[in-house]
Amino acid sequence: MAQLVQEELLDTALAWARKLAGQAPLSVARIKQVSADPTLDAGIEAEKEAFAAALASEDAREGISAFLGKRQAQWRGA
Repeated sequence: MAQLVQEELLDTALAWARKLAGQAPLSVARIKQVSADPTLDAGIEAEKEAFAAALASEDAREGISAFLGKRQAQWRGA
């Protein structure tokens, strides 16, 4: 039974890793940064700043363009 749970956990972790690997690198980095702050007020402020920075990036323009063009985005991390 424990072996089955460990295999399910590994499969789930790998699925999440694959999903995250395909996301915009700037957004993933900001999510990790914002998630590290344990206080609510500071976390909300960090989230607002991260959102504004991500929205102003080239990747944001690429993501919107890809969505509207119904194509896969080509993230550059910029």
